[in-house]
Amino acid sequence: MPASGGTAQAEKPKTGPGGTPGGEEDKEEEKLQGALGSAIVTESPNVKWDDVSGLEGAKEGLKEAVVLPIKFP
Repeated sequence: MPASGGTAQAEKPKTGPGGTPGGEEDKEEEKLQGALGSAIVTESPNVKWDDVSGLEGAKEGLKEAVVLPIKFP
C-alpha cells in the first residue's frame, strides 16, 4: 500500500489544439463542416457575369482569386 505523497499521478484530460477538451473541438468542427457543406454550390448555376449588375471590383476579384486559378492551374 503506497504511503501518502506517492508517485501516482492523476490522468490529465485530453485536450485538442488550443487547450480545449477534444470532445468540444470535435463538436465545433462538425458544426463548421455542416455550415460549410450547405454553403458550397455543387451544381453549376445558370448565371453569367453579365447578369450581375454593378460590383465590377468584386467580380474582378472573384475572377482573379477563384476562376482563373481553376482554368489555368
